[in-house]
Amino acid sequence: MEAHFTNNLKKDFETFKKSLPVFSNTYQAWYSEAQIVLRRLLPLRLNDFMALYEVPKSRKELKKENYTIEDYLRNTFLTSGFDKKVIVGPVDVIPLVQQQLNILDSVTVRLESTITEISEILQADLLDKMLVAANELARNGLARSAGGVCSAIIQQHLRPFGLSMILSCLRKTHP
Repeated sequence: MEAHFTNNLKKDFETFKKSLPVFSNTYQAWYSEAQIVLRRLLPLRLNDFMALYEVPKSRKELKKENYTIEDYLRNTFLTSGFDKKVIVGPVDVIPLVQQQLNILDSVTVRLESTITEISEILQADLLDKMLVAANELARNGLARSAGGVCSAIIQQHLRPFGLSMILSCLRKTHP
């Protein structure tokens, strides 16, 4: 029974492994798209992103500290000794790609905060226009209607704080 599971799991793993895209074949397209996203949405991080990929022009020797994704894609690695022990190689690119993914993930945070800012600006603009309308109603002798509009505006302002319920209760008890 153990042999059956081992053989099946090995087959499933091999099938899964074959279904994965080859990093060196798909990375360049992903990198190009990621650069465009960063250039538009998070330009301050673009140089950090690119530095993880590009070989520094000032590099005099290959070390673990200056190994880049471009080195990996060029199949560059450093060995030492008669046994050709790999000092710098493919495994060293993993943290670099992870850092690139983290930089790209920060775009989501930036987008969420931008959407929140836009939403707040639109909300404030709408409430300002409602105040202008309430003012116009009051000038035309429709004070009760103007008060209703102002009440709605105050509720909108207090809604994020959970205080609009208190206001609606007060309005019902004090006509």
